[in-house]
This record gives sequence, structure tokens and C-alpha cells, in this order.
Amino acid sequence: MIDIAKIADAEQQAEMATLQRDLAIAHNQLGILREKSERLEADNEDLSQRLLKRAKRDGESSMLMDRLSNLRVDLREMERARDEAANEVAGLQAMLQSYEERLGSEDDAIDPEAFESLKEELETLREKSRKDLQGLQDQLDQQSEQVSSNVDSQSVLEIEVLRQEHDVLKSSLADRQSELQSSQQTCQLLEDELEDAHTEIDELRRQLEQHAAEIERAEKELENKNAETVAQMLAENMGQEEELNQSVPVLDIDSAAVFGGKQKAILLVVGLVLGIVLMEVASFAMGKGELFGYLSRDVSRQQETVTRKIEPKAKVSKPVEQSQEMQSGQIIRN
Repeated sequence: MIDIAKIADAEQQAEMATLQRDLAIAHNQLGILREKSERLEADNEDLSQRLLKRAKRDGESSMLMDRLSNLRVDLREMERARDEAANEVAGLQAMLQSYEERLGSEDDAIDPEAFESLKEELETLREKSRKDLQGLQDQLDQQSEQVSSNVDSQSVLEIEVLRQEHDVLKSSLADRQSELQSSQQTCQLLEDELEDAHTEIDELRRQLEQHAAEIERAEKELENKNAETVAQMLAENMGQEEELNQSVPVLDIDSAAVFGGKQKAILLVVGLVLGIVLMEVASFAMGKGELFGYLSRDVSRQQETVTRKIEPKAKVSKPVEQSQEMQSGQIIRN
């Protein structure tokens, strides 16, 4: 029973050592994942700062693009106004041409003063139309120069590059956030596994303590049982020795020799038994306790040997006692 309990104890200790090793590995993995998570968070923070800077630059670029769009709208309005003015000038020129043709065909019927007045009016309209057209052309050229000075091809390319970088950074940020979320989930799983391992180790430790208590209780019971057995054997040996002392009378030298031999045998047996008890106690104290069976068998063999040595002497003393009784009977009859 003790050997089985010790084997079970050793197996549980080996299993606990394995669990502790796995626990240490899990702790190392958790530390690595936490470092990776910290690096990802730092990269995420850096990326966020860069995105903020890019967003600021994108805001400026957006303002430039809005301004460019407004300028383009103004340019289209100016072009439309120019076209309208050109159409108006063309209409005036056509009207002037028709007037000239009419004047040419009706030269004799028109009053010279009216003709001069009409001619001056047409010239005034022509000059006004020319001035309006020139003013519109100047405004159009000014707007075109302003657009060219504010937004050139390099600015447009820079804005496009910034937009592409912004899209790339957004995609990278989404990937980092996904990786960070996966790392956090893995950390949570490892923490759950560590908690389960701690629970299992506590359960094994409780079972180990329970087995140790059972082993200690069994050893105490076995020790008490061995002590009772030794005490019973001592009592039986003492009883046998007392019976032998009572059955063998001290009549002559041979009986005295037998009695002296019995005393020596008793002392020898008692000494052996005490030695066995001391050795058994020492064996239990060392955690073993397997000497009792072998030594008890050895004591039994020695006791049988002593008994065989005493029995012939007892048999010799019995004829002497019988002869003495016969002599006493003859003396009484005489």
C-alpha cells in the first residue's frame, strides 16, 4: 500500500512539474505577445500622428482645390460673358452693316444731317462694344493668370500624391488595428489557459496533500499494529517462559543448568525483540518500514532454535524427577 501511494505521489509530482513547465512557457508567450501588442500600439500612435499631419495637409490641399474650382467657375463665367459680348458685337456689326447698305441704297432720299447723326451713333455703339469686349478680354486674361499662378501642375501632382499616401496610410492603419485586435484576443486566450492551468495545479496539490495525509494515517496505523504485534509476541514469549519455569523444578545440577540456559535464552529473546522494535522504529522514521516482516521471521526462527535446544534438557530432567519420585515411594513403603 505504501509503495503504491509513493508511486502515485511521484506521478502527481511529475504531472505537476509538467504543468508548471507548460505554465512557464505560456507566461513567456504571453510576455512576447504583450511586447508585440505594445509595439503595435506605438506604431498605431505614430501612424495616427502621421495621419493627423496628412489630414492637415489634405485640408490645405482641399482648400486649394476648392479655390481652384471656384477660379475655374469664375473663368467659365468670364468666358461665357466674353462669348455673349462677342455675340453682341457681332450683332451690332451686322446691324451696322445693314444700316450702311440701307444708306447706300437710299443715299438720295436721306437727309445729310440725319445720315451724319446716325453714323455718329453707330460709331459710338461700335466703340462701346469694342471697349466692353476688350474689358472682358482683359478680365479673362487676368483670371487665367491668377489661376496659373495659384495652381500649377506641380501642385496638382503633389495633391494627388498626398491623396494616394493618405489612402495607403488608412489601409495600413486598418491592417494594424486588425492585427492588434487579433493579438489582444490571443492574449485573452492565453490568460484563460493560464487560469485553467493554475486551477488544475491547485486541484493536483489538494489531491497530493490528501494522498499524503492518507499515507501518513496508514503508516501510523501500521506502526500501531506492529507495536501491538510486538507487545503480543513479547507477552506470549514471557508466558511461555513462565510456563517453562513452572514446569521444570530445580532439583539437581542438570536442572540448574537447564534453568540457567532458559534465563540466557529469555534474555537473548528479549534483547532480540527489543532490537527488532528499535530497528522497526528507526525504519519508520526513515520512511520505509519493511524490516519488520523479515526480522520477525528471523526472530521466530531463532526462538524455534532455542526451544529445540531447551526441549532435550527438559526431557532429561523428567526421568530424573520420575526416579526421585520412585525412590521416595520406596522409602515410604519401607
